[in-house]
Amino acid sequence: MTTRARSGWFLITGTLLGICIAAATPGASDAQEASVPVPVMGRDVSVTLSSGEKVRGELIEAERASLLLWGDTGFQSLALDDVAEVSVRRHSLSGSKLLWWTGLGAAVTGLGMTAACASVDDTSCAGVFPAMVLTWGLFGGLFGAAIHRGSTVEVPVSPAGLQPYARFPQGAPLDFRERRSGRPR
Repeated sequence: MTTRARSGWFLITGTLLGICIAAATPGASDAQEASVPVPVMGRDVSVTLSSGEKVRGELIEAERASLLLWGDTGFQSLALDDVAEVSVRRHSLSGSKLLWWTGLGAAVTGLGMTAACASVDDTSCAGVFPAMVLTWGLFGGLFGAAIHRGSTVEVPVSPAGLQPYARFPQGAPLDFRERRSGRPR
C-alpha cells in the first residue's frame, strides 16, 4: 500500500470513527431533539365507499357512526355504513422513491469506483460500473419490493380498527367540533 493510499485510508477511517462517536455520545444533541416540535397528524387513508368511489385524506377521527377526513376539498364526514374498505398509508417511503434513490446511488458509486479504478496503473475498469449498477439494482429492487408491499395496510372498518391512525384517536375536542360546524366557541 502506498503512502498516498494509506493516508487516504486513515482519513476515511478517522472520519467514519468520528461520526460514529459523535452519534453515540449523549449531550447537546439530545437537548436539541427534545425541543423540536413533533407534528401530530393522522395517517393518510384511502377510503373505498360501497358505491366504488375512492376518497383520500388525513384521518381526523373515527366515531361510532362516521369517519372525518381532511382532504383537498376540506373536511369530509363519511358514514361508516357507506365505507367498504380503508387502506392506511404506514410510511411515506414508497417503492418507486427507493428505486429512484437506488438509481442515483448506483450512478454515483459506479462513476466514483470507475474513476478510482482508472487511477491505478495496468487495470481494466470496464466491469466496475456495470458491477456497481447490478449490485445496487439487486439490493434496491429487493428492498423496494418489500417496502412497497408494506407501505399500506388494510384495516377493519370499525372505530376500534381506525382510531389508532386518527389525529384524535379519543375523539375530537369540543372546540374543534364547534369551529368545524361553524358555531361560535
